[in-house]
Amino acid sequence: MMKTITIKEILRKISLSIKVLILKRIDRLLVDEMYFTYHGEDFYFILWDLDQYLRSQIKYNSDKLSSGKIAALQLARDKIYELMENYEVDFNHVE
Repeated sequence: MMKTITIKEILRKISLSIKVLILKRIDRLLVDEMYFTYHGEDFYFILWDLDQYLRSQIKYNSDKLSSGKIAALQLARDKIYELMENYEVDFNHVE
């Protein structure tokens, strides 16, 4: 039967320098997680604003833009929606 080892037991057995590296990495992961938790809404609104910009360029400036530029704008918009679908997120979750 295998004995489970706690993190405390592992830390007791490894050198101080390795402990410091592990704790720094854990600290970095927590900082990253807090950053994305805090700024997740900001990323949503950046993406929303980009989509709305592309939409308005296609809708209101199509007479000033070449068909190639319109196609490129639509391609960018389509890519936004494709990526959102891949990550299973959409703009409908925020009112």
